[in-house]
Amino acid sequence: MKKIIIFGLQYETNLGDQVIGSCTEYLVSKAIDELGEEIEIVPVDMLGRRSFEKYEPRIESSNIAKETIKRFIPKPIISRFNKVRNNLSDWKNS
Repeated sequence: MKKIIIFGLQYETNLGDQVIGSCTEYLVSKAIDELGEEIEIVPVDMLGRRSFEKYEPRIESSNIAKETIKRFIPKPIISRFNKVRNNLSDWKNS
């Protein structure tokens, strides 16, 4: 099954962040229904929270994007992306 990640601040105390996330999820869900596709929508908090807990920055919190990528993107795609990125890096440094 395909997945769409809604990457935002779902557990922020600022109501605007929650509204943006919820509206985005609703609109994507509505579009998926119209297409008749089976796609799972996965909301992911940018700070790695799973509830409205007090956020205290940690060193590992900077790796949330990397962990999200590892969790949702198949390994062959990550490998190919890394290969292209390394080739571009070599090209820029030459």
